Amino acid sequence: MRDRAANKNETRAPVPVCYICGGQCPDSRDHVIPDCFFKSPRPDNLLTLPAHYTCHNHLDDEYARDILSGLGSEGSGIAQELWNTKTKRSFERSAPLRKSVKASLVRKIDLISPAGIVFDQAPAIRIERDRFYPLMRKIVQGMYLCHTGELLPPIFRSAWSLNALLELSGDRRSMLEASQFGLVYPEVFGCRYLIVNEGAAAASVWWLCFYTDVVLRCYVPPRHLWSSLAL
Repeated sequence: MRDRAANKNETRAPVPVCYICGGQCPDSRDHVIPDCFFKSPRPDNLLTLPAHYTCHNHLDDEYARDILSGLGSEGSGIAQELWNTKTKRSFERSAPLRKSVKASLVRKIDLISPAGIVFDQAPAIRIERDRFYPLMRKIVQGMYLCHTGELLPPIFRSAWSLNALLELSGDRRSMLEASQFGLVYPEVFGCRYLIVNEGAAAASVWWLCFYTDVVLRCYVPPRHLWSSLAL
């Protein structure tokens, strides 16, 4: 009887946990990439993970979508469509949101190569960090669980770079070339990632691409360095 009970315990399904806080008894499923980032009709295979409603409901999906679609609207038809439809409607509903997003998207700045040559221009941006980056961190947590099978604790530390494709020289290019492709929703979202094992510790780098050419890079250092970074 003991052997039978032991076998039953070994095959029992793992207890679901919230992928954001790591706590048990999640009471909802969360779209890792917010469904408002997509035009209608949305794909049928959007990634959802178990989560507490209170862990994801306070995140400002609309603000992040409006910022990213605004940055990507010149190079992405989907971003332009969202800017002219969903974003326009959200602006009509909320004057504070409209003012906040328009204040964030400022005039274009020159892009300068390491040799000092101006080779392009890109929109400059002043992001409200407390509204934008919590959602980006949640996406990284979802990608981490999706691609490694492990939870990334909510206290993880991170260092971020916007317009990360502009940095691709030397070591950073080598990191990207060594990375793996992750989750992709064509023209809306794509992910690449690199896991670097340093003895018992692991660091990771995540490239999140929105609307074709808006790329954020997130570096998650080994745990013993978590206290030294800002986010």
